[in-house]
Amino acid sequence: MTNPRTSAVLHFTLATAGHVDHGKTSLLRALTGIDPDRLKEEKEREMTTDIGFAHLRLSLGQLEERSDKFVDLYRKFLAGDRVRHDENSPANQIGADSELVIGFVDVPGHGKFLKNMLAGVGGIDMALLVIALDEGVMPQTVQHVKILSLLGVRSCILVFTKSDLADDSEKEIASSEARELLLQYKIEPVAACNVSNITREGMEALKDTIIEKVLSTSFSDNRFDTTGKPMPCFLPVDRVFSKPGYGVVVTGTLISGEINVGDNIKIAPDGLDGRVRGLETFNHKIEKAYPGQRLAVNIATKVSKESKVLERGHCVVGTESGKDPVKVRTMVVQIDDLGGIETKIETNKDRKYRKLKPQPIRFYHGTAERSGSLRWLTEVELADGSATYIGQIYLKEPVLAYPGQNYVLRYGDYGIAGGVVLLTARPRWLSREGLLSIGKSLLNREYQTAILDYARQKPGLALSRRELGTLVGMKEIEEKLAEVIEGKQAVLLNNLLIAGESLDHLSLKVREFLEASEEPVPYETLRVELAPLMERVVFQHLVNHQVESGLVIKVEDRLSLPGNQKNKESFPELNKNQKLVMDVLEGEFVLELSEVASRAALSEEELKKVLESLEKAGQAFLVNYEFAASKGAIDKAHKVLVQIWNQKRNISPGDFRQEVGTSRKYAMALLAHFDDSKVTRRLPSGRVLLKGPS
Repeated sequence: MTNPRTSAVLHFTLATAGHVDHGKTSLLRALTGIDPDRLKEEKEREMTTDIGFAHLRLSLGQLEERSDKFVDLYRKFLAGDRVRHDENSPANQIGADSELVIGFVDVPGHGKFLKNMLAGVGGIDMALLVIALDEGVMPQTVQHVKILSLLGVRSCILVFTKSDLADDSEKEIASSEARELLLQYKIEPVAACNVSNITREGMEALKDTIIEKVLSTSFSDNRFDTTGKPMPCFLPVDRVFSKPGYGVVVTGTLISGEINVGDNIKIAPDGLDGRVRGLETFNHKIEKAYPGQRLAVNIATKVSKESKVLERGHCVVGTESGKDPVKVRTMVVQIDDLGGIETKIETNKDRKYRKLKPQPIRFYHGTAERSGSLRWLTEVELADGSATYIGQIYLKEPVLAYPGQNYVLRYGDYGIAGGVVLLTARPRWLSREGLLSIGKSLLNREYQTAILDYARQKPGLALSRRELGTLVGMKEIEEKLAEVIEGKQAVLLNNLLIAGESLDHLSLKVREFLEASEEPVPYETLRVELAPLMERVVFQHLVNHQVESGLVIKVEDRLSLPGNQKNKESFPELNKNQKLVMDVLEGEFVLELSEVASRAALSEEELKKVLESLEKAGQAFLVNYEFAASKGAIDKAHKVLVQIWNQKRNISPGDFRQEVGTSRKYAMALLAHFDDSKVTRRLPSGRVLLKGPS
C-alpha cells in the first residue's frame, strides 16, 4: 500500500505533432529516456503507427537544481486560480515529495494513421510541433496543425529537429514557414528550440523551455463548472487491456472532474456500470486523479469478458448527476475550413444556403471515431462580421458529446474540417430557421438568448435540465440557467424552465378564452384547448398565479373572469333531485345505481338524468356504467393511486382496495373508471399511473 501524499504534484499533458520521419518519437526518447513506441511492429519498422506515451517526472529538488525560477513558478501556480488540486488539502502545499509530472502523447505522423493521431490529441494542454530543419513544413505538418487548431489548441512549442544536418539558410526557411503556418491557423508559438536527437544538442534547453511554459501558462480548472460546483469526471478511453490479477484497465487523459478510488462510474455511450478499483499515473499508484493527468484506471464491472465490451472511443464518466449519459447520434455543429466539401450555393431571402446531398464523413470526438453523414450546411454571419457555417451531422453509432466541445471530421480522400458542437439533438419541432437563430446566438456566446429562443419554440414551452444540456455545455449550464432566472426572463418550476414571455402570452390567452365563454370553463377543458402539450404542473402554476392575482376566479374546478356579466349565473345552486343524489353519494364511497335510486327515492330514468347534469357540472360521475361516485370520492381515490405509484411504481387491485378501504367490487369499478379516463393503464402485472390529479 502506498503512503499518502502530503504535498502537491502538478500534472500536465502535451502531444507531439508533425510530419512522418521528422523525429517525434526519437525526440521523446532523448527527452525522457522512455521509448513511446510500445508495439512490436513499430519497433521493427521504426515508424509510429499508434499513440504512445512518455513522461518527465521532476522532484522539487530537481527543479531547483535546474533553476530557482522553476520553484518560484511552481509556487505561483499553486497560489493562483489555476490549481489542479483541492486548495484545502495538504496535497496543495510545497513539500519534500512535491513533483512536476509532464506527460507526452506521441502520435503517428503518417497520413494513413491519422485516426490514431486524432485519438491522442484530445484533452491536451499544449502541443510540441516537431519539424525537421532539413525539410521544413511538409504535408502532414500542415494536416496536424489544422487538426490542433480545430480541436481548440491555441499554443505550441516549436521543436526543430536535425539541427546537426541543416545549414543556416535551411534553419531560417523552416522557422519562417512554421510561424506562417501557425499564424494561418491561429496557434501561438510560445517558444522555439533547435535540437538534435542524435547528438542531444539543445535537449536540456528544450526541457527547461517545456517546464517554464507549462508552469507559466494559464489553464482552465476543469474540476468545477463556472459556478464552482464539481463537474462529473469525463475521461475518453484510448486504450483497453487486461492485466493478470487486476482485470480490465483503461487509459486516457482526464478532461474534467475528479476520479477517486472506489467511485462508481459508467462507461458511455453503452451505459456499462463499473467501479474504480485502482488508479495509476505513469506507474505511480494514486488515490485521486485530477484534470490534465494521464491515467490508467482499473475498473471492476458487472459483466464478463469486459475487454470485448470496452474499446477506444468509450468514455469513463461520473454518476454524480444520477442520470445516465445521453447517447448522441444527431447534432448541429459549427463547421470551419470546408476545403473540398462539394456544395451548391443558393440565395434565399438574403441567406446563403449550401445545399448538398448527404455525404459520408468520418467523425472524430475525444478518442471516438464514427461514420456518418453531413446532411446540410448554411452560411451565417456572426456579430463580429465574420462568416462561418452551421450544419447537421448524423452518426450511424452514438457517441458521448456535449455542447461546446470540439470535433474533427474527414471527407473524401484528404479533406479535413471541424469546429464546435452546438446542439446535441435536433428535435422535429425545431425548424431550420430556428436552429440557425439559436446556433448564431451560441456562437456569439449569447446563451440567454439561445435558451429563451429554444424554450419559446418548444410546443410544451417548458424545458427540462436534460433538454437544456443539449445546447449549453456542462461547464456553463448552471451559470447560464441562474442568469436567466435571476434576470426574471424565465421561471424554474419543478426543474422545468419556462420563458416569462411565454407565460405572459399564455396568461393573456387564458383571459381571452374565459371572456369569450358564456359560462365558467372547467380547468381541464381550458388546458386542453390552450396548452395540451404543456406539463400539467406548469399550467397549474400559471392558473394559480392568475387566481392569486385576482385576474381569474375559481369555484370547484371551473374558472371564470371576475365581474363577467355572461357568467353571473355561472354557478347555479343544485336543484332538489341533485341535492338528494349528492347527499346519498357523499355518505358513501361508491354505490350501485340501483342503490342510489332507492335511497334518493328516484326512478332509474330520473337518476340517469340527474347524474348527467351532475357530471356536466363536475359534481359526480358515472363509474363503470353501473356505479356512481361523488367528485370528492374520485379525487380521494386518485390521490391514493398517486401514493401507491410513488411507493411501488405499480398499482395492484389489492393495494388499492386496502388503501381506499372499500370492497373489491367497488375498488375494481373505480379502477375501471380510471382506466377509461386514461388516468391509469392496465398491464399484466398491475397498473401504471398516467396522470396526476388536476
